[in-house]
Formats: sequence, structure tokens, C-alpha cells
Amino acid sequence: MRASGKWLAGLALLSLSLLGYADSTVDTATNDGRFGQQIMTGEALSKNADRSGMLLLYCLDSSWYRLGAMFPEMSKQEKSERLIEVCQSYIDTYSVYNVLLAADYYGEPKSEQQAWQIIQDNRQRGDNQGEQEVHEMIRKYAQTLDDTPPNK
Repeated sequence: MRASGKWLAGLALLSLSLLGYADSTVDTATNDGRFGQQIMTGEALSKNADRSGMLLLYCLDSSWYRLGAMFPEMSKQEKSERLIEVCQSYIDTYSVYNVLLAADYYGEPKSEQQAWQIIQDNRQRGDNQGEQEVHEMIRKYAQTLDDTPPNK
């Protein structure tokens, strides 16, 4: 059974509010209070990591169809690049949780803010391999998407 778009949108907003970043206008370069200082491990970390992936996927899917409706002549390659721009705050959150999962795995748990700072430091140094891998994953995923929304 396929969930309706309204139900998914409601779930996404609920998850955003539970994670504490329902406002998508947050300046991703400064954190602006989006990421917490509490160190997360175990079940809480796993749940939030799963949510960040689901929210990124929701952003990618819904934005893909919106871009297609607004710009029907846009190529899949152009659309996949726009997806990266449109969903950047979700990509950032997904990346933060990847850092947190790795840190927890290696026995050095960190807070969301500390993980975000690691990502920012890497960007400053020009070391954005992880970010480029996520962008490439998104580009590949976008190539599998159809231009027809699933509910039509």
C-alpha cells in the first residue's frame, strides 16, 4: 500500500519538529542553533540517523516532482544538480549523522554541533570527499526517478 503525499508531508514535518529543525531557512554555514550539544549514542543516535535519511529521501522525491512541474524542459542532470541545492540542509543533517555514527562506532561519541564543526573544518580545508560521495549518490538516485509523480 502506498502512502498519500499529504500523509508523507505530515510525517516529514513531524519528524523535522521532533529533530528540532523544522525551519528550513536556517543558515547552514553557521549552524544557527540547528544542531544540539548533547552527545548522542545508541538507540537515540540510530533513530535520528534513520530519520535524517528518511527526511533527505522525502526532500529528494518531493523536490524532484516539483522541479519537473515548474521546469518540464529541464534535463535529469540539471534537475539532479538542483536537488542538491534545494535539499542542502537535509544533506547537511544526513552528513552530521554519518559523522556521529562513525564517531560512535570508533568509541568517540560526539554531539551534533561537534560533528557539524568537523564537516565545516573539512570544507574549509577543501576536504569534501564525504560530501561529494553523498552528492554522487543523489545524482545516481535521481537518474532512477521518473518524471511522473507517484500519485498521478
